[in-house]
Amino acid sequence: MKVYNWSRISEEQVSPLASRQIIRTETLTVVRRRLSKGAVLRLHRHAEEQVSVIECGKIRSVVADQEVVVSGGETYVIPPNAPHSVEALEDSLVMDLFSTPPL
Repeated sequence: MKVYNWSRISEEQVSPLASRQIIRTETLTVVRRRLSKGAVLRLHRHAEEQVSVIECGKIRSVVADQEVVVSGGETYVIPPNAPHSVEALEDSLVMDLFSTPPL
């Protein structure tokens, strides 16, 4: 068993308003995102199913042309290959979980 501590995982600045930390296991990728109000993650898609857990804050997500506002304590699922984007409506902490093919 391996134990991870977020305080010891490097944080990558991906834009002026967004950073991320990543844990990769044999079949799962976990991305912890810090999004400042106004941060935008542009429209993209990927083969993996994604589960996004909003730990705190509020985001607007558009998934396959369907818009949803999700707040702290809520979770939503993005199907494989669905185009999606995100905008932080408040400072937010989001945990994204991806099913990934085995290493």
